[in-house]
Amino acid sequence: MVSDRGQTRLNADTELPSSSEIFLERYGTGLRRLGRNLAWLGTGEVLVKAGLLIIAVLVARGMGTEGMGVFTVASAGSILAITLISFGQVELLIRDSARAPEDAAQLLAASRRFRFRVLLLTLPILLVTVALVSDPILQAGLLAFLPYVVLRVEVMTATAVFKGRDQMDVEVRARSLEIGLALLIVILLVLFDAPPWTTGLALSLGAAAAAVWLWPRLRTLADGTESDRSGPAPRELARQGATFLGVSLTLQFLYRHDTMLMAAFGLSNDEIGVYGSAVVPTLGLLAIPQLVAYAVYPTFSRRAAAGRRPAMTGTLAALAGLGAGTACAVAVSILRRPFILWLGTEYLGAVDLLGWLAWILPGLGVTLLTSVVHAAWNQQGRLFWAMLTAFVAAFVLNLWQIPAAGALGAARVAVGVHSVLGLSLWLLTLSPSQSNAQSNSQVPKEGA
Repeated sequence: MVSDRGQTRLNADTELPSSSEIFLERYGTGLRRLGRNLAWLGTGEVLVKAGLLIIAVLVARGMGTEGMGVFTVASAGSILAITLISFGQVELLIRDSARAPEDAAQLLAASRRFRFRVLLLTLPILLVTVALVSDPILQAGLLAFLPYVVLRVEVMTATAVFKGRDQMDVEVRARSLEIGLALLIVILLVLFDAPPWTTGLALSLGAAAAAVWLWPRLRTLADGTESDRSGPAPRELARQGATFLGVSLTLQFLYRHDTMLMAAFGLSNDEIGVYGSAVVPTLGLLAIPQLVAYAVYPTFSRRAAAGRRPAMTGTLAALAGLGAGTACAVAVSILRRPFILWLGTEYLGAVDLLGWLAWILPGLGVTLLTSVVHAAWNQQGRLFWAMLTAFVAAFVLNLWQIPAAGALGAARVAVGVHSVLGLSLWLLTLSPSQSNAQSNSQVPKEGA
């Protein structure tokens, strides 16, 4: 017989763990990893976006509206070129190195060989495109950004494998070095009244410094591994990378095509510069949902590989993106006039533009976070078609709105299209026809 006191002691000794203890045991490691990733990426994004914003302000105040116009167009063109040459390898490297960290060195080496082929094919096209530009000042700006394009791709893909291994600090340190050095050079350029095209050289030197800093760290990827695999075959990299490339290019065209159309319709560099001054803080605030997306992408990839379904993950991602985007939109709406006055009174026309553009942020927040859900579950094809539809709609609407209302028309189109796109991508995560995430994890190897 067991006494009441002994029974009480026995019950206490065999007490079941509380729900909070079960939660921490099940999710504690993942939450700590996510918190660490967010801390590094958050710190990095604050530093980098602040640096980019200061560079834009220096160009706007030191080189005038024409200089800001050249900088806006050249920056947009360089981002499109970076997207093309990287050929979707950043997203692929993050996902695959998250699933197989021991193969990170082989994945990166195979990707670098593939990207070199892409560069050989695309560089002549870029040079011919720049040669066709009639404005000599703008042409010089585009040429100065070409070295930055090549170096930036190398830094992005090199840091992607570290992101997949949840080593976010490597990307943050490299990017901070890149922007910090570029900022110092831009300060000197403004002090010495350098022409606008020299900003491309400043960014190129910053990217070169980051690439040099990364080199010894890349050599540590293979330490402690015995893998003799040569990495994915070029055909497989091309197949999967092409879809990610389509997504990235379409998204960048969606972001940037309005400034290209303004130039095509004959809007002055001054007017484009005013529009660019409103775009800079808006897209800069995308850092908040973007850093969350990068932080959770490796975790989502592992969940997909484990056979989990995406509906709940997609809904939580959409709510997080909507909340972050709405908070940013409210902040921009409140602070838009002081910010524009900080740039200079010649940019007062951007106050109303910024009031509209702020409200693309809720839709973009949802888009960014649900995009990584689609990518993790190997549904980048679905993602591509949704974004392509949004781009075509925005392009057609801007053909009507820019001639009719100028830059304000483009801002209105952006708000509507990005809101619908975010909603559509969330609804697609609820679809039951998601493919098995493990199907693409068995990537054919070179020589197989």
